[in-house]
This record gives sequence, C-alpha cells and structure tokens, in this order.
Amino acid sequence: DAARWLEGFGRGTRIFLFVHTYEDHAPYAHRDDEDLALANRLTPDNERILHPRLLMQHNFGRKSLDKRDSARLSAVYVGEIEYLDGQVGEFLRQLEVLGIERDTLVIITSDHGEQVGEGGNVGHGHNLHNTVLHVPLGFRWPGRIVNAESQVPVQLIDVLPTVLDLIGIPTPQDLDGHSLATALLGSARDPVERPVFTELLSSAGECLIHTGARSCRLGRYAVQTGRYKLVSSEIPLGTRLYDLDADPSETLDVSSEQPKELARHEALLANYLASSTAQPHKTDHDAEDLVGELRERLRSLGYVE
Repeated sequence: DAARWLEGFGRGTRIFLFVHTYEDHAPYAHRDDEDLALANRLTPDNERILHPRLLMQHNFGRKSLDKRDSARLSAVYVGEIEYLDGQVGEFLRQLEVLGIERDTLVIITSDHGEQVGEGGNVGHGHNLHNTVLHVPLGFRWPGRIVNAESQVPVQLIDVLPTVLDLIGIPTPQDLDGHSLATALLGSARDPVERPVFTELLSSAGECLIHTGARSCRLGRYAVQTGRYKLVSSEIPLGTRLYDLDADPSETLDVSSEQPKELARHEALLANYLASSTAQPHKTDHDAEDLVGELRERLRSLGYVE
C-alpha cells in the first residue's frame, strides 16, 4: 500500500509518509510460506501458533509456557521479522524505481521490543528491561548520511529534532529531544552521550493484582547512563540498579555494591521527574469503557481479556 501511495505522490512532490505495521507484533502468525518454513526449521518438533490469551495468562501467573512453547514463540517471532525485513526491502526498492532514493530520508524504528521468555515474561508492557526498550533506530539518506553504527543510548524523542536538523528547518527550543545529525553526517563519531529516561504506566492487570482497582496512576521509571541503569517502580514498590556491562540481562541488583552510582542515578531520576519533561500519566478511559470494534482489536492484540 505504501509503495502504491508513492507511485501517486512520490515524484516531484514534497512528501511526509508514515508507514506503520503490526507484522512483527502479537498475535504471531505466518504471512507467507517462507517465514513459516523458517519458524518450522527452528522448531521442527513444535508448529503451534500461540494465542495472545495464553501469553497474557502466562504473564499473570495463571498458566506457564514450557520450554518447547517458549522456543516456538521465539521462532515464530523471528519468522515475522524475516517477513517484515523483506517488505521493508521491497519498499526501499520502490524509492529506487521512482528515482527519488537520494532525495528521501528514511527512518526505521519501533515503539517497543518484545520479550520471548526473558525474565519469565512474554510480550511487552510489563517492565522496563532493555529487551523491550532497545529498539531499532536507523536513518538512511544515500549520499548524505554516513554508513556507521553507534551503541550510545539515545531516545525516540531525538528523532524529531534530528529530522528538522537534517532537512534545514529551525528546531523549536522547547523540544525535549536532541539532534543526532552531527553523528549521522560524520562530524562526530557518536552522538553526545546523555542520560536516557523511560516511563511505563502499570497495566490494568497489575493494578488489579496490587490495588484491586482496574486503573491506577502508579508506574515504573528508568534512567540509563551507558553502563548503569536504575529502575524505580511504584508497583510493585522497589528500586534496582543494574550493571549492563556485567549483566546485560538485568537480573542482578548491584545497589549495595555501587552506592555512588545508585545515588547518582537516583538524583538524575528525581530531577527528571521534577522537571516539565515528565508529564503525569492520564487515563481517559477504563478498559471497561471500550466498546465495539476498538475493544475487539485490542483483544486480538492481547491488550485486554
């Protein structure tokens, strides 16, 4: 659909196109024979498609996935990524066909990753582990952006000021993000390293478990400064500090071993929460208020039961 849209509007027109896909999102289901064949090669003894309801029940402790089903979940997820990779490639080739490849800035990213058994969870929305937070962020502009890669943590709010900077539009002073243009254009090896912050509002299921209510304003907050990452949670209550170099899976709390890093990260997070950057969460509708098609769509994606 996006490629056909380009045929009508791509040549000789200044365009902005946002292409969104659920292809590598639950419920995982094969889209063509190749991605199914890949999943089946990875798990030849298990060809199940796991329903989102089962995954939700697993996360809430009502049912558990055995090793075979966890492996199958990962295999089908890989198959969907393989399929999506092919679709993205076809779209990029359409830019070449239309002759606008060198005039088009392409950004590929995601709103979240997925857990496929790490830490006992599947899906997303349950914690702030980097398995969920570490998403692709790629900029492509042939002849302008250098081919390079960086491991410096950045944030999705950096995308807007980067785009404005690259295409020569003045950046408003009140934007929270920072431009990554100097690194993309080769003027710097890496983006400037800054603390990166994340917020997560507790899910309806967690609110029910911990407070007995369907909605609550309790959440989790995280700050990462490269090697160390602090996660502060209001539900369940607690603070944990991770050494990502020694423990990339975020399983060991090193707060007692690193009191200075703990204090530094707590101060960073406190300043962030006290600033205008951290807006209070608002929930306009309870899950029970959702009706009709919207509720069914959310149920099919595993967000509501």
